[in-house]
Order: sequence, then structure tokens, then C-alpha cells
Amino acid sequence: MARRATVIEQNTAESNFLLLVDAGGFSRGMGEISNLKTGYLLKMMLEMEYAAINIGYRDLTAGIDFLDSLRQSYPNTLVSGNIVNAQTRDYIFDPYKILTLDAVNSHHVPYDKLKIGIIGLTDTLNYSHHRTHSSIIPDIEDPVPLAKAWVNKLSRRVDLLVLLFYGKYQTLTTIIESCPQINVAIMGAEYYRAKKSSADEMPLVTATQALGKYADFVEIGLDNNRNIITQDITKIAIRDSVKLNPKIESLKEEYQTKARELVDNRNR
Repeated sequence: MARRATVIEQNTAESNFLLLVDAGGFSRGMGEISNLKTGYLLKMMLEMEYAAINIGYRDLTAGIDFLDSLRQSYPNTLVSGNIVNAQTRDYIFDPYKILTLDAVNSHHVPYDKLKIGIIGLTDTLNYSHHRTHSSIIPDIEDPVPLAKAWVNKLSRRVDLLVLLFYGKYQTLTTIIESCPQINVAIMGAEYYRAKKSSADEMPLVTATQALGKYADFVEIGLDNNRNIITQDITKIAIRDSVKLNPKIESLKEEYQTKARELVDNRNR
């Protein structure tokens, strides 16, 4: 993550507007040490100024109570438009997020603000092994009809609409076909399928891998009316020669110290 932070900084220095998001799957699993690692990974992403992080079905393995504690610690960050409380049918996380980006290099564009809508969705896959251990029982609703509902709610309120999706590429394709208002779709889980998407297609589809060896960058050009006129996807390798970001590296060392303390306490 420390090298990823450097790569992001180096490759976005000329951006007029910058948005960092993750499509989900950031959880490192269940258990005390795994949850500690997940918590620190989230801290690193927020230090890097990620604006929104989707909750994928894989993230539920960390335990819904733990994820809910992260939601309370870092409000307005975790999103999911189809994970609900099975008893109340209320959404456990914010289903979407609307934010206004300020131009970093405003003299290069005819406007200094851009309003972005971000929707988080995940596929409906198995997570039942955590139901008996949580005070909240989660349920994953069908993402396809909910995608339509959230897109219709947001499309006229924002300049660009971004979907964060964790799951099967076929499900994402169904969503895209039924929701032409989506401008960019970022996917996790079957991220390797997103490589087949052409930069000429609408919407633009790419992937996020929080701990992978590559960083994906989506570059969009807008006209004076904020309509998309150009778009491109660039994949940058995160090499060992990349300089470590000191703040992220410090968080990594802090995590390692606490993890060792947990192991030592268990062995006493």
C-alpha cells in the first residue's frame, strides 16, 4: 500500500479532478488479527483519501458487527446499496454517496466543481456462516433492480454516475444494459474480466485491486457542459523500486507491532 500511494500520487499530479474508490473485497478475513489488518488497510486507504469503499460479499466474512463498527468510525466512507438488515430491511451502510469535487487545476477547465454520484452493490452469494455470530443479520438483495432504483434516484442530481460493483461480470453486464445512465463501472471479484472492456465502450468498465501489483487509472475528458468526450484506462505496475509513502509505511509498522502484541498475548 505504501508503494501504491506513491504510484497514485505520481500519476494523478496533473488531474483536474481526482476521485479514489474501491469496488470491495478489502476484508482480510475473520478473526482478531485479520480484523486488525482489515482495519489498518481501511486506515491506509483513508489516508490516501479514498472517497468511497464498496462492501462486497467477501467482506462479510469479517463479521457484520466489525464492519458496522468501521462504518461508525469512518462515516460516509463505506457504501452498499443492497446489503440490508434481514429483520428490519434497513440498509446497513449508506447505499450511495454524492460528493462535489473541487478542481485541483481550475485554470485548465471551465468549471471548478464536479458533482459525482457513487453507488455500491454486490452480488448475492453465500455468507451464512456469520449469521449466528452477529447482532445484525445481513441479507443481500438482488443488485439488478436496486441498481435501476438508485440510478434513477441519482442520475439527474449529478454530473457523473459511478457504480462500484463486487461480483460476477455477467451480473455487472446485466446492470449496465439496464442502466445506461452509468458513466463508469468499477468492479471487484471477477476483476480480470474487466480487462476485456474497451476504452471506447460506454460505460467505461475497469477494476480495483487494493493489494494487487497494479493500479488502474480511469481518465475522462469532459466538454464545457460536463459531457464525456474522451476516456481511457491505464494500468500501472507497482514495482519494488517505487518509493514507499512514509505515512502509509508508518501505519503498516503500527499494524505489525499490534499484531505481534496480539500473538504474544495469546502465547502467554
